[in-house]
Amino acid sequence: KKSQIKFDVNFINKILEKLKVGDSRSIHLNAVPGRSALRLDLHDLEFNEHDPSKLFDFDSTIDSIPQNFIKTILTKEVFSFNISYDKLNIGSMSEDEKKQLSLISKRLNSLVAENIDNYLEFGIKNFGFGYPLLVKRSKVDPSKIIKAPLFIWYLDIDRSYQNKNTWTIKKDEDSPIKINEILISYLSKDESIKIEKISKELLEDGLLDKDEFTKLTGDILKQLGSTNEDLEIRIERCLDSKEIENITNSKPWIQWSGVFGIYRSQNETIIQQN
Repeated sequence: KKSQIKFDVNFINKILEKLKVGDSRSIHLNAVPGRSALRLDLHDLEFNEHDPSKLFDFDSTIDSIPQNFIKTILTKEVFSFNISYDKLNIGSMSEDEKKQLSLISKRLNSLVAENIDNYLEFGIKNFGFGYPLLVKRSKVDPSKIIKAPLFIWYLDIDRSYQNKNTWTIKKDEDSPIKINEILISYLSKDESIKIEKISKELLEDGLLDKDEFTKLTGDILKQLGSTNEDLEIRIERCLDSKEIENITNSKPWIQWSGVFGIYRSQNETIIQQN
């Protein structure tokens, strides 16, 4: 028997297109942490006198937690990266520093819990790190601005129950590194350009190194008509949405911010098939 239900082809195509492009408020297209308990700006992890926003030398010893993390993901295929404030003298900290530590602790603990919950429910862990952010005003709707991670490292995270304020971020040889596929679909619609995924050959060593990272970032900007961007790797505080709105014109630009979060995409199968 033939189904009596009639489907409007245009309606179905619009639904598929929306699923492919994704929700502009999702972490894939808007990674600004804001008040979200499941997002953390890498820049916030610095408590010492180091300034993580300064350019750094990959060949030198790095004491800054944010800088050391970026160096680790760009130089090591497999790693276990500890974040620990267990030895901080909380009594000597300012009120602002105490608030910062409380925010870091709450958000990292929330990410650990959510990552575990996702694994128990769906059989997959979606914790990851997005870096850097592509900021771009939409051509289709100039009132909208995306703040989308260019690359996503899918990782794992644990907390220590023996040592307070201590967490471990891990990457094994099977942990994928991807160009943000939701962003690729978005740019295909908004800019009518096709951005290639990272080739398997490039990731044969399980690593996206500094030179590969810089070249891919430059290639994407070139496709978007933004060729004079400074591509020196650094770490910047993630601006809030209002700050970004005030400084963004029609030219896409890179905010050198990294965001830990839950990079779950229920639309990935649709994206890959279309």
